[in-house]
Amino acid sequence: MISKACLTMRMPGGLRREKIDLNADINVSELRTSLQSNISKVHKRTASSSSDDKKKSKDAPITPMSMIGKQSRSSFHGLEKSPSASSSSSSSSSSHLVSKTSSSSSHTGVPVSLTPPSSPSSHPLVSSKSSPGSGLLRQSATPAPSSPGGSPTSSTFNPLRASMPVVSPSAKRSLLPTPSTKAEHPSSPLPSPGSRPSTPTSSSSPSSSAVPPPSPGSFTPTSPYPPVAVLPNATSRPPLFERTKGNSFETGVASLTPTMLTPDMLTITDPLKFEPWYSNYFTGKEHFNFIGEDPSLGPYIVSVIKITEKGEKDGMDRWRVLTRTKRADEKHIVAIKSAGSGLFSSKSKVPIKEILAEAMPNLVTKKINPLKDVDVTPDLRKFEDRQIIKSYKFGVLYCAAGQTDEEDMFGNKDGSPDFEEFLDFIGQRITLLGWPNYRAGLDVKYGSTGPASVYTNFREFELMYHVSTLLPYNPVEAQQVERKRHLGNDIVVIVFKEGNVPYSPETIKSEFNHVFAVVSKETVPNDPKTYYRLEIASRDGVPAFRPDLPSPCAFEKSDVFRDLLLTKLINGEVATYDAPAFKMKIQRTRLQLLKDIQKKINGEA
Repeated sequence: MISKACLTMRMPGGLRREKIDLNADINVSELRTSLQSNISKVHKRTASSSSDDKKKSKDAPITPMSMIGKQSRSSFHGLEKSPSASSSSSSSSSSHLVSKTSSSSSHTGVPVSLTPPSSPSSHPLVSSKSSPGSGLLRQSATPAPSSPGGSPTSSTFNPLRASMPVVSPSAKRSLLPTPSTKAEHPSSPLPSPGSRPSTPTSSSSPSSSAVPPPSPGSFTPTSPYPPVAVLPNATSRPPLFERTKGNSFETGVASLTPTMLTPDMLTITDPLKFEPWYSNYFTGKEHFNFIGEDPSLGPYIVSVIKITEKGEKDGMDRWRVLTRTKRADEKHIVAIKSAGSGLFSSKSKVPIKEILAEAMPNLVTKKINPLKDVDVTPDLRKFEDRQIIKSYKFGVLYCAAGQTDEEDMFGNKDGSPDFEEFLDFIGQRITLLGWPNYRAGLDVKYGSTGPASVYTNFREFELMYHVSTLLPYNPVEAQQVERKRHLGNDIVVIVFKEGNVPYSPETIKSEFNHVFAVVSKETVPNDPKTYYRLEIASRDGVPAFRPDLPSPCAFEKSDVFRDLLLTKLINGEVATYDAPAFKMKIQRTRLQLLKDIQKKINGEA
């Protein structure tokens, strides 16, 4: 799969946006030659057509306006699909171009896409002494432009296109690259039950007003889902949640049914967030680091690397730019006018202010200096590693029929057979003693957090569940502090509820719990299939997150239900990082890390 990105270039006649392959060399000269050649052919064809029209105008029949529209559209699409003028010369660099982007199938409130922290004790940006609500800041990877209808623009890049849209500076800055993720997932001896292989592709777009447009490059399963059976009379069954103030509830989008779910709808939000840019594109290559000071953002560190091929003659230099501020890691590819020098060397002056003027025009660059004498590469790699989360922990609480109090729920020594079946559905049982992979704060040396847990690999992420009935049980302690200590510090909690009493999001007193997923097993007489119902609640301040739930969100136990649940949980945690309770604390942590690097540079460390 070829990685896709948008590149804005300043060309004669205005700005032009192109699809490029970020993991390969960019042969702009060849592309420009092909473009000019084909534009010339288009002009000749147009002039010839115009001349023929004049000759035939006397005998030509009057064409209805409706047919004129059809002819115009047909001619335009024919131009779009016409072959390149120099196919043989461009074949060697065909891998440098992205032929298409995935389009989103739409229904009301959908298509889709998807957007990180773990608990304070395990999150890479939060120490064990952090106060509730700490976590990782969402990187600002602005989504690709969307069509007027709200879905992403689906187009085929073609050098023959005679006119390109003029991109405004604000839109130009939003065209962020999305190179494919190269980081390998930690190995695990366990397969994911019912999981499908995942490949990089473009995520589809949310069309809900509360959800931002899509970010391209999400990982999605390749094969479609088989048809699923929907729970009969699902809408007449009692609600799973008690509606309480301070929370938002999702029960399903009326225009989306379970049978309409497709793999491209169940995608992870903002995949660029998980791409280690510095490790992949800067480390081990000639690049340049700068440190600056912004009055509102404080210290920031910029890394730039030139990616223009030698011998390019279009007069433009292309730079990959990574800017680290307290708010986020900003990732851009920009094109600026070349200084006129030939080969680029470390002795050449890097036009850092011009580069940042294109990438981040609001950033103050008055006080920015190159880092020449201090090697900060290890520090920058460590800083990046703390931003990228590839593992999550979710609480799983067993709520028996009729239970409404947290002490009763944490006091369930064991779960029912239906609960055990659900645990095997979302993961695999593992022995904690000596466990080599992600442990989510569980004791793998002495067994103080119980002998076993439930774990799984999902897409490229590790998921560990804090299961209430698998954590240590104390028969003389009503509050079961050991159990609440883990589930109370989880951002996302699954509640497996039995009976008809709705669950209240206020049941567990915790400042960390922000997203709740209530699952209930349902049965139908004379039907051997197992059905699950799902509803989602989130604290006020948590941005809306994909995928949308279908209506009714009640269908048979299947791969599609599992993928929907786990994708929703991951995106829910990622969205929570932008909630007020987390965002400011994340920024304070990032700012402190940047100041630590600044002290090292200044010789104060």
